Parts: sequence; C-alpha cells; structure tokens
Amino acid sequence: MSGIDALNEQNFAGTPMNAGVATTPTAGSDQDPLANTQNSATGETPSKRNSILGRPANLPHATQEEDPQGLNDDRTNLVSCHEGNVEIVMLIEDNKLLMTIGDDGFVRYWDVSELDTAENNGIDLVVGIRCLKELQLGEGVKGMAVTMSKCKTHWVLLDSAGSIRTFPRWSYTQITSPGTEVSDSPDPSEPLCTFFSNGISSSVQSPVDHTIVAGGEDGTVRLYDYLQKTELYRVDFDAAVIQLQHYPFSFDPSGVFVLAAFKNGCVRLLKKCRDGFQIMWAYRPHEARLIGVAVDVALSQMYTVAADGTAFYFKLE
Repeated sequence: MSGIDALNEQNFAGTPMNAGVATTPTAGSDQDPLANTQNSATGETPSKRNSILGRPANLPHATQEEDPQGLNDDRTNLVSCHEGNVEIVMLIEDNKLLMTIGDDGFVRYWDVSELDTAENNGIDLVVGIRCLKELQLGEGVKGMAVTMSKCKTHWVLLDSAGSIRTFPRWSYTQITSPGTEVSDSPDPSEPLCTFFSNGISSSVQSPVDHTIVAGGEDGTVRLYDYLQKTELYRVDFDAAVIQLQHYPFSFDPSGVFVLAAFKNGCVRLLKKCRDGFQIMWAYRPHEARLIGVAVDVALSQMYTVAADGTAFYFKLE
C-alpha cells in the first residue's frame, strides 16, 4: 500500500505544509488612516499558478530516457501548490483525485496517480505535478473544515476568517476535462452567514434603537439589529478590539458616535451611518498594547493607558 492509498476520504485541518505608524487623520473619511498599507502581492496572477513545487503544466513531460537527469526542467517558474498553509487535504472521486484548500482562498484539484508515480530526477526532491482545476473561494477566505452537502451537489466550507459558504462539487469528468482549468470557475459565492472568527471583546447598545455595536478579537467592528438577528454592516481593522463606548449622551443623544480602542495602541472614532461605519478620526498614542480609554463627561478630554505603563490625555475639540 502506498502512502497516498493510506489516506481515506477525510480532512486534515490545521497542519501547515508550507511552511503602523500613526498618520495625520482625515475627519469624516471612510478610509482608515492607520490601516496597514504593506503590499504583500507578488505580482503573480493566482489563476496562473498551476503546479506543486515542480514542472509547470504547460511544459511537456520528458521521459527518463529522453532526459535521465531532468536537465530540461524549467524551475524558474515553479510555484507552491498554495500561498501559505494548506489547511484541508481530502481524497475525492473514489480516491482518484486530491482536493486541497489553502489560506490563499483557493481550492485546487490534483491527480492522485501523478502523486503515486512521482519520481525525482536524482538531483533534488522536487517533482512537479499539474493542477487539474482551481476555484477561488473569495478574498480573505481561509478554509478550516469542509463537508459534503446533503444533496451532494455542493461542498460546505467553514471559513476560519468567520463565514460559512458553499462551492460546487465537480465530477471527475468536469475536473479532468482539458481546457477547464480556470475558465469555467464561477465567481466567488456570497457566504451563507458571517460571524466573529474569535471572541467578542466589547459591545455597546444604542440608546435610541434596537442595535448593538460589537467588537471582536478578530479586529472587526459590527453593527447588529438584535430584534431581526441580523448583521447590518461591519468594518475590519488589523488589531483586536479591546473597548467600545458611546460618546456622553448629553453630546450625542442619537448614539451614532462610538469610540473604539484597539490592542495595537490605536483609538478611532466611528460614526454609524446608513450603510456603514465612517472613521471620523484616528490616533495611535501608544506603541504598546492599549488597555483602556475614557472621555470626561464634558467631552473635553480623552485619556488612554497602555500595558507598558504609559498614559496620555488629549484635548478634544
């Protein structure tokens, strides 16, 4: 029995296989002045990536007699099967195909027979195989677990970034047919539901309606209608929320302004609008973890305290 035959149809989740400075805020802007602007893009189009650590799929495979040492391998275009960790590995279609789902939001399919018969060239351990088909699940999606739907026409995916979504279950013929690697992949589907991907760290209830603003350890701030049990909208930040509070009622009787403090030392004033949060201002007084923020009843001063023992106060205008 080969190593690949020893796998059965199940998931293997969570096993890695690949291995700000404050700026001047702009009042009333939808853009976060403290957002991390680091660009991690490689310039590579994800849909072009078509091999596992080996020969690109568009190059012919030389036989051992034609190229006994693998000297014709073009390794300048080799790419990993996924960018980041591979979280789900599953045998499907009577163990003929391997489905992988990674932190890059892609589902990719591989021929098991190529894995079973793969041999290196005697120089190194890199052996290239073709990616038969791929599907992009959505921006920021990170697969955690997957199961078959009852109708057996779709897969149901648990996204560790905080959603449940489906993607189509393709047949063996649909996956292996030539010329369908990416062209017939549908657009990323909308999630069935979204939720905090970690704990809820703070929440405040509106003084005038049936809504709650909640902040989480995943860096999201969300507005919920608790009577309708629905999320109205959300905004994502790059650090955990540690505290939310309304402005004093005497200055903001409508309860539209929410002061949000974050673990990375940032403080932001958010305004609840009809279709989303608006960032009124943002400051980062601390480099250390922020542990508390408060404003006085006259709304003239704001105080912040960090884990390194530093404290600041600001005059509010």
